Amino acid sequence: PAATQIFFSPTDNDLWVASPTHFNRYDSKDFSHKESIPLNNIYSYFSILDDGTVWMSSENAISLYNIPQHCFIEVPDALNKHKTFGKSHVTYIYPYKDDSLLLCTEKQGMYIYNRVENNLKHQSEKGFPFEVPDMKITCMYTDSRDNLYHPISVGRN
Repeated sequence: PAATQIFFSPTDNDLWVASPTHFNRYDSKDFSHKESIPLNNIYSYFSILDDGTVWMSSENAISLYNIPQHCFIEVPDALNKHKTFGKSHVTYIYPYKDDSLLLCTEKQGMYIYNRVENNLKHQSEKGFPFEVPDMKITCMYTDSRDNLYHPISVGRN
């Protein structure tokens, strides 16, 4: 299902409203509309990273938008070339450690993408950092001791 998400950009101090078909940018001081950016697909999930990159997912694609540069950027080769990631529908993205992202998918389970090494691994591959439960993960957090939790999970159908 498509959803609208609102997030604050630490790189430009503006509010961004991401709908399935557009990004809308608002001044965070007076909420005046600054910009509307049409999207090239119908997106259902958005996640913004500290560097101002917005990761967005549709049923068969991932796209990236760089807020500081105000442009779409290429999806990393590691994601495009991975043998099972292909056209996975990413349903949740979580920054993991300082250099990685956890990518939860609708049907293929979880992947970890190392942004520094441009490397993608599936949960079944050697070197994945932890055992993934057989659950659909919808939320994660890391505590002060660097332990990863996924408190809101439901069984896979």
